[in-house]
Amino acid sequence: MAAPNADVASSATLQLTVTNASGGTEVGSLRWAASQFREPQDAIITFDSALSGATITLDDQLYLAGFAAIKAPKGGITLSGKGQHRVILALLGVTLENMTVANGNASPGSAIWSGGKVGLQYSTVRDNSGAGPVIDVEGLGFSMHNSTISRNVGSAAVEYEDSSRVFISNSAIAFTAPTVVDVHSAGHIWGDCTTAVTSWSAAMVLLPGETFQPGAAQATAATFETPEWVTPATIAGAVKISNARR
Repeated sequence: MAAPNADVASSATLQLTVTNASGGTEVGSLRWAASQFREPQDAIITFDSALSGATITLDDQLYLAGFAAIKAPKGGITLSGKGQHRVILALLGVTLENMTVANGNASPGSAIWSGGKVGLQYSTVRDNSGAGPVIDVEGLGFSMHNSTISRNVGSAAVEYEDSSRVFISNSAIAFTAPTVVDVHSAGHIWGDCTTAVTSWSAAMVLLPGETFQPGAAQATAATFETPEWVTPATIAGAVKISNARR
């Protein structure tokens, strides 16, 4: 296994490699990597290939003081909050690739709370719980590509700010149970009524108890001009979802 590193790729971006699956802060751990940078630096965090498929059970939330792109090997990395705390707190935003974010417990943002944009690629957010949204995006951007948000408990799957740019493709948002009886927030993306879903393709949203129906016609992005609630009724059925990791 390679030695941990913190190489400066440019004046603003740090390249960091995680070399062990510890949930603590020892050298080579993910939380150690997160402690090596802060604003105005960005960071790209990757994992030693020997960790492919590993689960990192975090002793505390992963705190990111600067923007971070976290990229796992093709076999994926799972981050667990062990049902005790939020999984990721990102002050300036975070993108995840080949990652699973699971078993977070906090409100708001049981899985992810972010002060900047959030991006999911080939990633899964599952089995998180809290009274607020599962992913709370306080910045102005949210994107999902070949990703899934499912089996969570919260007021909404994703909550984002007014005037956000939202891109969703080849993804699924399903089975988010409300902690209170509120049909508008169960299993939905939520946004202010002036927010437009900029792009929505090959995606589906399911309420608790609804079943996946592949092969139906799919609504176009134009259908989502300034929506407040994205619901199954506004999508002409669902399509087959693929989130195989790259």
